[in-house]
Amino acid sequence: MAVLQTINRNRLEQSKDLSISGSSNNTLTGNKVDIKKDSNVPNSVGGTFELKKIVLLMNDGNQIDIKGYFSNLIVEESIFTSSISGQLTITDSAGGLEKFVIHGGETLMLKMCKPNSDDIIIWREDLIVHKISKNSVSPLSLISKFDIFFTSKSAVNSLKKNLFKSYKNATVLEVVSSIYKEMSLNDLISEDPKITLTTPFISTGVSPHKVIDYLAQRSCTKDKYFVFFERFVPIYGNYPDGTAFTASHYFGSVEKLIKDAQNVPVKTIVFAPKINATFEGATIRASRYERLENFNHMNGMLLGFYNSTISSINPIKRSYKVQKLNYADDKDETQDFYSNKLFSTLNIFNTYNDVQNETPGRKLILSSINESVNRESWLGNHIYGQLSKSMFKISVDIQGGTNTIGVGNVVNFATPSQISVMLNPQSAFPELDPVYSGKYLVTTVIHAMSSTQYIKTMHLSRGSSPLNFDKHTEFDDAFEDIKANIKTALGNKRTT
Repeated sequence: MAVLQTINRNRLEQSKDLSISGSSNNTLTGNKVDIKKDSNVPNSVGGTFELKKIVLLMNDGNQIDIKGYFSNLIVEESIFTSSISGQLTITDSAGGLEKFVIHGGETLMLKMCKPNSDDIIIWREDLIVHKISKNSVSPLSLISKFDIFFTSKSAVNSLKKNLFKSYKNATVLEVVSSIYKEMSLNDLISEDPKITLTTPFISTGVSPHKVIDYLAQRSCTKDKYFVFFERFVPIYGNYPDGTAFTASHYFGSVEKLIKDAQNVPVKTIVFAPKINATFEGATIRASRYERLENFNHMNGMLLGFYNSTISSINPIKRSYKVQKLNYADDKDETQDFYSNKLFSTLNIFNTYNDVQNETPGRKLILSSINESVNRESWLGNHIYGQLSKSMFKISVDIQGGTNTIGVGNVVNFATPSQISVMLNPQSAFPELDPVYSGKYLVTTVIHAMSSTQYIKTMHLSRGSSPLNFDKHTEFDDAFEDIKANIKTALGNKRTT
């Protein structure tokens, strides 16, 4: 038993410093895992890929190849959810529901490669069918079309368990890793929040995923926003001892994802409708670009993003503590991509008169002697992180078969300035849109596949701006560093 504990602890030490940012690029300096790189892919029409395998593994062990029967496959992943979800549309022209008795619990097995290549981008054999949609049957041919809904095996394993346990004198990372192993045989990419549970953390009969979500919230100390999510495209590589490494989940801070991305080349997504439809190297063409609902200040104000207070009362010790949360003043560093805030200092939602008691979003919390991590130490950071990563978002469509971009990755986005194009429509090197171009975190990905086409709809988010909203001519240095390269890519791809 002592030897096994030593091996598990060594494996934990090996995996805790891994980074998602290196999944589709070069290996991070000092990274414990040799992450495989994206290979060079020859020019092709954006969106194509090669479907090697799509099979239903039945409960009796038989495998049913459905490559010729499915029409659409959609999988969604998000940085705010602990498991992926998907649905598969099947045209049943051969009585498959009756012949194979599909009734849930089957395993969907997928293997997909880049076009004209054997380089695998997705290989999952742990997707479990949990629901079959309603479907209409043709009165003459009896043909029907139905959807099967699926999620990952770890999500199913989590729902099957009610965790009644107490953890004390262990680190949060040790507890998370132990709980995770009860749901999945995959490795876990993680960051150590450096919190020791000197007071017991008690799980009162909730699922393991929920417990890890709770621990992620309680890890939001030291101005960090911790999350726990699953990727559809796993991270894979090898440990230094040669042991294979595969991770589909990440437990760690958003700040670590952003920081680690500074050490590796990131993909650049370009929206320029007049460029051709080929893709080259690290530059990816966006076929669609949408500005999502942004700057929801009323919602942010009510939830405590601006000049709010969190009052903590400890009825046992008869003490109280007041913590102020202010996006404009308290956070000198955004800990995001840029140093500039998302709005000007003169914005009405950014200016408050304390004398007149202008303090929206007040929260009152009661401390408990049984709390493993005091709520006043993590609640403010959790609110700040969640709101700042939802304040400014865009959506883009890119080809999916040429890259392994997923939630947690960092990308550059470039779109021409509309004003620049209007003033100088013949320019081969248009200026960039200073508000919407720049670095983003991938927070949501919807993978949409047919038998020959693979499109990723990605939601990109950030909590800062490269443009100083008070001084429209001033940019963050980090934006200036990538501006020339992106402009060159735009200019070279632009056609007359």
